Amino acid sequence: MAWIIGDVFDFKRDIISGLAAFAILFKFFVAIIGFPFIGKFTKLIQKLIPEKKYEFNLHIEKIDTIVPELCVDAMRYDAIKLIKKIFKYNLNVFDIDESSLLDKNFEIDKVLSVQKEFEENNLDQQYVTIKAIEEKLITFGLHIKAKTLSVDEIQKIDALYMTISNEVSSAKYIKDVRLNVQNLQDSENSFMIDRYADFRKVLVNLYKRISRVIDGQNDAGIFTEIVQIVKEIKDMDKQFLSSLSKGILKEHMDFLELAGLINVNRYVYLSSLSLVFALRDLFLTSKENAIFEELEDMK
Repeated sequence: MAWIIGDVFDFKRDIISGLAAFAILFKFFVAIIGFPFIGKFTKLIQKLIPEKKYEFNLHIEKIDTIVPELCVDAMRYDAIKLIKKIFKYNLNVFDIDESSLLDKNFEIDKVLSVQKEFEENNLDQQYVTIKAIEEKLITFGLHIKAKTLSVDEIQKIDALYMTISNEVSSAKYIKDVRLNVQNLQDSENSFMIDRYADFRKVLVNLYKRISRVIDGQNDAGIFTEIVQIVKEIKDMDKQFLSSLSKGILKEHMDFLELAGLINVNRYVYLSSLSLVFALRDLFLTSKENAIFEELEDMK
């Protein structure tokens, strides 16, 4: 290579041009020689420094824990993400495909007319994931609390603990009546079939409204919306009890089926309230929360 450069350029007369040519040709030959090894070198680097994978694709898995304020925000975003996973689980137990609620041309009758059966293993895994995310969020919160002396940040983390607890309780209530729900799905009793249809309608309406609150699409203020949702949940419970007393008088019912039906109603009621309370803790101010508690105590 030096001979070629020396033949083309006269170093004695043009040293700068000669050195420049030498540098260019050196890079050229290195590129030619090294080209066949680029693929292997890239694979070696990937093995030595693998791409970071996130177990649940949570914000808390990606954030630096040095700044507590950012960590609290990340926990809040993930708490909202967890609500959506619980939506999916609860709806799937009742053979409702959660994606149908996202349809731009959403019609509740159309959604309820379809029953999509989900395998038990699928439902089991969904619940395991919910519990794993809960544990990850709680552990993350404890880690942040140990690093911050800010009373305000600690209070925010404690409030998020309550939010997460209410969210997971919602899924737990539905999990505990899965067998009863299956019995309702298999029932040939017209009263049981109608009540099962009512439960599905209640869940779809509830989750649609909660989704609008989360996405900031509700027309009323968040406080007003949450109060209205709680009222509707309690009204639906009263309607169920009224229809139950009339149904018992009108037709013969198997005692075990009846007990299972009452159980499902109670747990759907508690599950629904748990989600709304999680929503309350996420979006209401401390002053609004106090007013909400006063309204509940007056009822």
